Amino acid sequence: MEGREILLAMAIVSAASAGAAHAQISEEMKGGMLLPLTGKLSALGEHLQPTAIMAGDDFNDYLKAGGHPWRVSLVV
Repeated sequence: MEGREILLAMAIVSAASAGAAHAQISEEMKGGMLLPLTGKLSALGEHLQPTAIMAGDDFNDYLKAGGHPWRVSLVV
């Protein structure tokens, strides 16, 4: 499974775990992500950051297509 697929799966699991609280979700759910953007692992972080953003965009497209009134916003 590639990084983008993993992030999308994580977003789906997070949304599904909201369960009954779905009615209480505001219009935007913020999710944080810690990435190594400096130091020895910065190449990994620089590779994963756009992947995470694409996964969030894909998930928002999925929500929009399903008629859901809320969106996710990733904070890196």
